[in-house]
Amino acid sequence: MLSSTEKLVPVASTESDGSTVAKSSLRVRLHRVDRTYKPGEIIEGEILVFAKDGWRHQSFTVGLLGQMTLYAPKEENSVLGFSYSMRELQRETVLYVEETPLPQCPQYFPAGETRVPFSLVIPDNHKMIETHHGANVNVVHEIRVTVDRGSFSRVLKSAYEFVVENSVLGKQVDLLQDTTEHEFVLRSNPGGSQDGHTFRIKGKLHALQADITRPFTGEIIVEESTRPVHSIDIQLNTVETIKSNSESQTGKSVVQVTQIADGDVCRGLVLPIYFIFPR
Repeated sequence: MLSSTEKLVPVASTESDGSTVAKSSLRVRLHRVDRTYKPGEIIEGEILVFAKDGWRHQSFTVGLLGQMTLYAPKEENSVLGFSYSMRELQRETVLYVEETPLPQCPQYFPAGETRVPFSLVIPDNHKMIETHHGANVNVVHEIRVTVDRGSFSRVLKSAYEFVVENSVLGKQVDLLQDTTEHEFVLRSNPGGSQDGHTFRIKGKLHALQADITRPFTGEIIVEESTRPVHSIDIQLNTVETIKSNSESQTGKSVVQVTQIADGDVCRGLVLPIYFIFPR
């Protein structure tokens, strides 16, 4: 579904040196800064049309595309910890595609910049999958604009990614009910290591199942360490499994590393764990 109710706004386009635009192009700008939407919501924004010398078009379409791309590690490297460069395309699946001519769009764009407002409704169906960028699986949602200017001019295209999050409001979701604190202990082997170094670190996580839109929290305490601590980092990994018939392959990759402490810390001091999940 697509609608447009605002007036088109032609604006002269110049570079910082005062010259006009070098070539014709398209650019999508959304009204929502974080570009994050839920299924069924309306995306509003504008298309910035940069026209060199002015031109007419035969069609002006804007639409939405959801696509899932599946990668698999190469056979000789199908082990945990494979690098991004060691993978091959296995399958692309189109989740949905909607393309509609833009109403109230002029047939002629004058030289310079023209802003074309638009609004689109994100599909709300069983095929809707959240945005995900991983080592094995990528789920991408995009706004795509295409302008056909005839046989003697190149077709103008533009794609702009937005983020889709599935709403959990009004639903009983078990993972959000996890309020039990989970303790952990890291310690050296009994008797210490071969060089005599001993340590004991304990902490707790406020939940093992977390909402990706909320901070992940906990705490960590260095109770004992015979050597100075250089830094304490929390590493977030993603583990993805590809299943095909009776076979499966699993890959693990680092998503982000968050530093909790820098330098030697006081023994017994409670250090907070706090990080935001990346999108």
